[in-house]
This record gives sequence, structure tokens and C-alpha cells, in this order.
Amino acid sequence: MTDVLIYQQTSSAFDQLIKRIIEHWQDTRFPQQPYDPQWVSPCQKEIDENGLVAWQPELREHPLDLSATEDALDLCFHPSLSVFYGRYYSETIDVTFTNNQSFAFVQVWNDDDGLRLQENIIAHILMQRKLKQTETVFIATTEDDFKVVSMINHSGEIVLETLGKDQRQHLSDNLAEFLSQLQPA
Repeated sequence: MTDVLIYQQTSSAFDQLIKRIIEHWQDTRFPQQPYDPQWVSPCQKEIDENGLVAWQPELREHPLDLSATEDALDLCFHPSLSVFYGRYYSETIDVTFTNNQSFAFVQVWNDDDGLRLQENIIAHILMQRKLKQTETVFIATTEDDFKVVSMINHSGEIVLETLGKDQRQHLSDNLAEFLSQLQPA
């Protein structure tokens, strides 16, 4: 499959998931968090009288550029990863997988958060190299602090990974397929 096709399929699946999430929130309520004037985001919508700001994923005008991180690690990220981290501004998004597993998608709140994310990705991959493990990039957290949902970089496969160990449970063959199986939590 070509990089362009992977990008298109992943973008479509991610956009459909975001649409399902926003529709769910319209029926319930949009998430809120304390407003911090030093940590603003394009995904913020309105501040209430209690100082809480509602937010929803906001399509980025310019995707997050991961090339400096690729250069620092001397590798090329799987093309679907740039969609996942580069397409929207958003806070962490809670989702449920087909078997009722709950995950919290790591997303980028603002451009400074994008830099923090890339530093964390570098640290994650350097640790894996030190442990001689297959390189993955985390995309979601779980209730278990030692497990994350990750993408195997060379294949794009989505796995549930135990940090620091070479233990991985297959979840999906690719990110587009994985995203299409998720529902709002």
C-alpha cells in the first residue's frame, strides 16, 4: 500500500471517529477543563462562569511536523502516525475498543504540547533501542500505567504494549482499521 493511500485511509477513519465523538458529546455534553491563560489551544470553545473551558477536536490548518523527531532518531515514521498526531488539536480523547477496553488517545493541545510529545516519543524509542525491542510509538494510555496502545513503526500494526517488556498483544493490522472500531467512551 502506498504512503498516500495509507494517509487517505487513516485520515478518513480518524475524521469519522472524531465525528462520532462530537455527535456523542452533543447528546451528552462537551468535555471541560480548568482554563489556563498560559496554556491555550485552538480547540477551546467557551469559558463558563466557573472558569472551565469546553473544547472539541479542531482540524489543524497545518499538520504537526514530525520531521525533526525523525531526524533526531534517524528513522521515518509510519505514514499513518503523522495523521494521528498531526491532524487535530485536541485534549486526550477517551474511547472504547470493540472488546470494551477503554483507552485515552494522546493528542496535541497546542504547538508547545506538540514539542513535548515529540520529546516523549524520542525518549520512548531510545529506551526501546536500549532494551533491543522493536520500535513503537505510543498513541493511547490505559488504566494500567504499565500498558499503552502503540503502533509498531515499521509495520503500522496496533498493539497493546507492556512498557519496558517485549510483551505485545495485537489489536489491529493498521491504524485506519483500529480507528474504525472505536466508539466514544
